Amino acid sequence: MSSGAFDQVHRAKLARNSLWVCFLLLGMVSMGWVPRIPEIKDAIGLSNGAFGFVLIGSTFGSITGAQLAGRLMHTYGSQRTIFLGVLIMPAGLAGMALSTNAVALFFTLYTMGLGYALIDMCYNYQGTVVEKILGRRHMSSFHAMWSTGAFLTTVVGGLISRHISPQANLIAIAIVSVIAYPIAA
Repeated sequence: MSSGAFDQVHRAKLARNSLWVCFLLLGMVSMGWVPRIPEIKDAIGLSNGAFGFVLIGSTFGSITGAQLAGRLMHTYGSQRTIFLGVLIMPAGLAGMALSTNAVALFFTLYTMGLGYALIDMCYNYQGTVVEKILGRRHMSSFHAMWSTGAFLTTVVGGLISRHISPQANLIAIAIVSVIAYPIAA
């Protein structure tokens, strides 16, 4: 194996390890608000039907993000696109904590969905590149890390829900994610 090929494999292994951590963080941040849904819904005074309608905001944000991600990756690269998503998604999460009405919650969900899609599309693209270089399948383990992150954040969120407010919880997750993502990447 030539020195260049060895370097490429070594870099792909580092990228694989980074993607495991990044997918874990993505699951934690994107699902961080789930254990706080009842409190957020009640604080805003939403009926079940109105809350269901507000949830469409994240879907619209994800659709927009998915449409933009490919163009942004092609133009600026996946790292810069991830950086943009890493700023947008936690802003949406923190915004959910501060929402005082249905419209604000809708747009913060939109924001989070947009950032999530930008990050997710890039991570999956990077995962396929890693698989190609290493000649092994890793995508299922990346998504397993997302599931692990989602599980951990919902369990911890549920455990601490009696001790800290949804606002403090979600803003803390947003701040930690903005710090942790660059380190993991």
